[in-house]
Amino acid sequence: MHTHPRKFQGVIIMYISLNGFWGKPDLIVSSLGTNKITYRAGESLRITATTRNIGSSRVGYSYTKFYLSRDRYLNSSDTYLGSDYVSSLGAV
Repeated sequence: MHTHPRKFQGVIIMYISLNGFWGKPDLIVSSLGTNKITYRAGESLRITATTRNIGSSRVGYSYTKFYLSRDRYLNSSDTYLGSDYVSSLGAV
């Protein structure tokens, strides 16, 4: 659990890092959600995300990283929330 003293507007930024890809994979996050709409300071946050490969080549494993941000841009002031391992995905 990560707590942060600043107030945020509820923007979650995702970052996908690829490892061992071949050809032209194209990863997208097709769904993203949380277990609640609002949270109190100190509460745990559960994020669910579905990562899909819509490209023409398979992709090795990847990680989707989650950040809490005041805007839609990833920068050093954003709070890292955690990551999710995604196993290798086949081509479409």
